[in-house]
Amino acid sequence: MLPGKISGKSRLTTILRQSADRVIQYFKNAENQTIEVDRPENGVWVNVVPPFKEEEFIELSETLDIPIEFLRDSLDIDERPRYEVEDM
Repeated sequence: MLPGKISGKSRLTTILRQSADRVIQYFKNAENQTIEVDRPENGVWVNVVPPFKEEEFIELSETLDIPIEFLRDSLDIDERPRYEVEDM
């Protein structure tokens, strides 16, 4: 690694620390770097950091068109990641 360069993982940690005052953050990869963007778009990583309010959950659900139950389920410590497919 070149002097003054930050590795991918270290750079991301730095970005997250600098942005820690915001509950909902959007990141994307551009030119081999992770950058923060102001709003959701295709291919972004959504980072949600507690504590958050019910209004923020509702806004996130509506903005990303994700059922609010999916977001609430993520708060359950016994819940596990899963992928669901609807029958067509």
